[in-house]
Amino acid sequence: GPERENIQSAIAEGKVGEQVMLAGTQTNVDEWLARWGVFASSSIREGQPVALLEAMAAGLPCVVTGVGGVPDTLANGVEGIIVPAESPEALADGIERCLSDARLRATLGKAARDRIIRDFSIDTLATTCREVYVSATGSTAA
Repeated sequence: GPERENIQSAIAEGKVGEQVMLAGTQTNVDEWLARWGVFASSSIREGQPVALLEAMAAGLPCVVTGVGGVPDTLANGVEGIIVPAESPEALADGIERCLSDARLRATLGKAARDRIIRDFSIDTLATTCREVYVSATGSTAA
């Protein structure tokens, strides 16, 4: 986006070009997620973050800020790690915690995937939508 040049300058100044890649827009999300050990999001505002749902479905441990719908989507300490927004130190600590503990990564990743299957599958969402419709209208007609 519009910050690309600034980010590229920061990467060059920090001499971290070997560790950082700006991939640009990607359509092959599953392939990219499969390359990662941890999903992190530093959002300061969110609704229901689709990227988080995709990472959870991929079985990735997630370190995310507790904004918008995130706390309703991911149980802190069970399915991922939620940190305060606008705290790069807390985000870095959460990422480091996951990267340094293979058992934690596996446990959080599995729990996140299980949560997606249980609460966000097409069947679950269709059933919930139908229940809301029936409750709102009193009709059971499909």
